[in-house]
Amino acid sequence: TSAPGSQDPARDRRFFAAAAVAREPEPRTFNLVAAPRRSRGEIGRAYRNGTVTLSVWMAPTLAEGPPLVQWAARRFLKIALGALGLVVLALCFLLPKNLVIFAAVAVHLPLLLLELPTFWGWLLSAWVNRLAPGLRMKVGACRLALWVDRTDRDLERAGLRHDDVGGDAEEAARPPPTLARTRLAICADVDGFALQHPADAGYAHADFLSARSVRVQLSVDHRLLDGLANWALGRVPMRWSPFPASHAALRRARDFEPTRLGAVRIDVLRVDHARCAFDHAAGEFNVARFTRDLASGKVRSKLAPGEPLPNALRVSVVAARNLSARTAFAVVSVRSFRSQTAVREVLDGGCVWNEHFSFPCPDPSALLHVAVFDAGRGLSTRATLVAQWLVTAKMLVLNPTNVHADPGSLRRSRGAARPGAPASARAYVLECDARLRDKAWGGGVGEFEPEKEQTLALAVSYFYDPEGVSAERLLELRPSTALEQLRVNSEETARKMGHQRHVANMLRDFPLLFDVRDVELTGLNMYVKDLFMGYKGAKERTAEKERKSVARGATPQKPPRPPGDGDAHPLRAALTATRQPSVAPPKLEDAADLRGRFKDTVFVDKVDLRNKLRDATAPEGIDLYVLARSFVVSAIQPVLSEADILASLGHVLSGVFAGPSRASAVAAAAAAPSPPRIPSSPAARASFDDEGPRPSFGSSIGTRSPAARGGLGESSVRVDSRKPKARPLAKRAYAYVDRLRGASKYLDAEDNALLIRDATLDGFLLKRVGRKIVGLPGMTRPTKFHLEWCELKGRTLYYTRRDETTGDSIGFTKKIRLGARAYEARYARGEITLRSMVYSVPEAILDASSRLAGGGEEGPTGAPPPKKRAFRTIRKEVTLRAPGPGAAGVG
Repeated sequence: TSAPGSQDPARDRRFFAAAAVAREPEPRTFNLVAAPRRSRGEIGRAYRNGTVTLSVWMAPTLAEGPPLVQWAARRFLKIALGALGLVVLALCFLLPKNLVIFAAVAVHLPLLLLELPTFWGWLLSAWVNRLAPGLRMKVGACRLALWVDRTDRDLERAGLRHDDVGGDAEEAARPPPTLARTRLAICADVDGFALQHPADAGYAHADFLSARSVRVQLSVDHRLLDGLANWALGRVPMRWSPFPASHAALRRARDFEPTRLGAVRIDVLRVDHARCAFDHAAGEFNVARFTRDLASGKVRSKLAPGEPLPNALRVSVVAARNLSARTAFAVVSVRSFRSQTAVREVLDGGCVWNEHFSFPCPDPSALLHVAVFDAGRGLSTRATLVAQWLVTAKMLVLNPTNVHADPGSLRRSRGAARPGAPASARAYVLECDARLRDKAWGGGVGEFEPEKEQTLALAVSYFYDPEGVSAERLLELRPSTALEQLRVNSEETARKMGHQRHVANMLRDFPLLFDVRDVELTGLNMYVKDLFMGYKGAKERTAEKERKSVARGATPQKPPRPPGDGDAHPLRAALTATRQPSVAPPKLEDAADLRGRFKDTVFVDKVDLRNKLRDATAPEGIDLYVLARSFVVSAIQPVLSEADILASLGHVLSGVFAGPSRASAVAAAAAAPSPPRIPSSPAARASFDDEGPRPSFGSSIGTRSPAARGGLGESSVRVDSRKPKARPLAKRAYAYVDRLRGASKYLDAEDNALLIRDATLDGFLLKRVGRKIVGLPGMTRPTKFHLEWCELKGRTLYYTRRDETTGDSIGFTKKIRLGARAYEARYARGEITLRSMVYSVPEAILDASSRLAGGGEEGPTGAPPPKKRAFRTIRKEVTLRAPGPGAAGVG
């Protein structure tokens, strides 16, 4: 067969000359082969059954037009401006001077009307990006329409006239309409909406969130305008706060009533061809990059010109009050960095630590979380969360007064990060008595009650460290998967929101009501493959495979066959040319079908929520909490019914199997060292105060990269992995027996006043303890040297055992009274040996029977004191030695 247009070659020649396509090829002859159908049991051999001559070719349905027309269409704006310029120039010679300006403006009006939506889109994008730096919003075109909508009122009046048969008297007695009112309506149509990725991020998609078109139509009546006017003039108080804790304080008032300004009716909300891409590249999840860029843009807008972005946090945990615990310790964490204080006794509800921590924090959206734990009671070995507090790093710069703390103790200052630091390294310092909340983020609402509320004295500094790490460098040192980063962002968001009941009340009391009528999403594409691919995204793994194939070299191809009868066949030659990789495969951005489905995405054809977000019992509208809950519940069924479950499951599994295998991941996790923490001691503070060179954060930050196989560098300390960790229950039992025997090495109420003071000397020492029973020959085997953080305050030496790898505190803080003449000191070979002096009075405890009877030293009835149970005197020898270079990351 031949093409239909072959009957008129002249007409076809004119048509395809304008379309600039290839002409109809010459007809070709192909052999026809008949083969038996095995499915029907036919037996026989294939044989040739004639030939066929045909011409197969394709042509576009619509012609593109001549090349000149195509060129003019691509450059329409420039050509139109040039033509209008020539017209204005001609008018300058033809019209009087007083009419030239008017004519020049009038000539450009048609073009301005055509390009006005594009101008509004550019203006909207520039304005929003200026208000929120780092958002990177793009709008192709925006069309706005504003009008007075009388549709409901007219329809109701038409219905009343149709039903009116009783005359004017019945019409006067009829109640006036309540819901049909004249409304002010606004409609916005946005084309080409997108939240773009950074150009240098290397993500697989250009946009994080995009939509081909978005249509929003809202309408309000006169009641909302009247409510806004009354609120602006101060006639109506605003009893609402966007912060859940602050709004919960407003709800505590006895005469609280939520402020209702009016209702907003959402007539149409339609999103076409929406697309959301969860990409992972360069070790950073795009959601984490999005939040970091937003926070960095806000902080930069508040900084002075030329001032660098802060990248380090220093936290001082001083003391706590009104704690409901016996022994407590605090845990300070910033993302994956975590440090712990020593375990201290809670005396009269107070506990003093006075410990300092330093963390790298190049991301201003990171959350500083301080949690106070009860170390355990009785036989329990589990630490219980007692209270907690948080603040976002960016708030220390933007609004440090908007923190959960006692307003009277809030002090904000700008001080130098360390002595001799340049002016650009000034720190944002916040000192306050933080109001602690319980484990469910409840409490601490309303006016501050110092006698009842749990507080924690803190000092937080946020500053720029010239030798600190950047966000990109930190991702290289401590890589994490996309799921881990998503989990961290979700946890931080949940902590920022606070108590769920407070969040629900804040949404319920929103000043506006919503009447949502038509909501529709079509062509929804979600790219989630990178969430399950481990430390690298799909684009990076594809590029890595290509580099490996290039490094191995191309597979040697067979030498070309000499031309023969078989190779000269036109169809075989065409197929051979088709197999050549001369044309690159289409990009992921362009691989979409007619329905708008992209390749390797979870596709939902349509989500129709028409009339599903309305409540029949609330004709005026519903509050924001009911709207959010209805949207989540109503969107589940359409998504599950419209989505292709098998294709979505295949998309997810492709990411799972493309990532690292389970065995390799377990082996890498076992071989990689555990991430060390920043030493929880004033040495971190001293590292910023020293004027000399100091180690950068890079040497103290561990790596969780699967590629890491060795140690952490010269600053690492080898720890015997066969030694079991200290058991909390055994330590508490031993401490209980020591106190019962009258040991004085544990802290008391007098030590709280000393711990707040600055130390005369502090630093790390290695401690070893040996004990000898008086009267028996030989000395017991001394313990191994342990790393201790020591502080000399007055004549008391406080020491706390530290983990040699992480720097976290282990166990209780103990003391040695150097001025009590209880020890004799000796210094030799770089070691200090403290030997306890032998006393004639043995250590003893009261008899159990006397304690049960409730008697004192003189007995219950004036009888002679009970017998004492004598203990053998134990002589103790404590050896202190300076640590070698590199212990716990310090010299």
